[in-house]
Amino acid sequence: MKNFFYLFLCSVLVFGGCSAEQEPGMLADEAGILTDETAEYSIDSYTYNVDYKNIHPSQRKDALQIPDETLKKMTTKAVIQAVFDYPMLIEIFLANDFIRGFNGVLGDNNAYIELGKRDNAFRLLLERLLDDGEKIELTSGSYILQYVITLPQYLSFYNAAEMKILVETIFKKHDLQQKEVINSISIVAIGRTMLAANYTPFVNAVNENPSLQLFINSVHIPYIFDYEIIIDCGINFINEK
Repeated sequence: MKNFFYLFLCSVLVFGGCSAEQEPGMLADEAGILTDETAEYSIDSYTYNVDYKNIHPSQRKDALQIPDETLKKMTTKAVIQAVFDYPMLIEIFLANDFIRGFNGVLGDNNAYIELGKRDNAFRLLLERLLDDGEKIELTSGSYILQYVITLPQYLSFYNAAEMKILVETIFKKHDLQQKEVINSISIVAIGRTMLAANYTPFVNAVNENPSLQLFINSVHIPYIFDYEIIIDCGINFINEK
């Protein structure tokens, strides 16, 4: 993977809160946290039965909100499914930059907000990423999943081995597509994971390269740039013993 990777850049960084208390890399049941099998969470799927396209745009988001009494009884897997089945999800990519689209579509979505409150969300998001990595199709949902899973409130709970698995899965997803151009969301997801893992070669590269630092932290870069260094560091990161 020594070719240059030219990226059509979009914004990729959102910060939020999470109430998880378990140690990084710790399984939910090991931490004594409620799992999806408890009686509290009795709803294991959710279907949007709203023809939102026939609703006035100003009323669509309210019409698609899940009733609170239903949402509180949904398993975390069901909440994740509801987030990624959200009918307006594709509209994230219609905005001028990704961050604006993401916040506009999901920022006040109650399923997405509820996901941030679930202590086992990080574990189940990783499971979903691994499942998605086995599929050939690279969908808009794939990119959004890569983005969400590398938000600080989830990424901070993975141990070093899991972070390598995360990066390796993103590489694998693109290898299945046999693409030489990797979307900027995937590139930044790889970069953010290496920073969270405190991978020294990449940390040093970011500190020494203002443009790279800007790319990792900025909400918008209005030009095309070569980020082969992220690919090279990512390959070394997953292969390091």
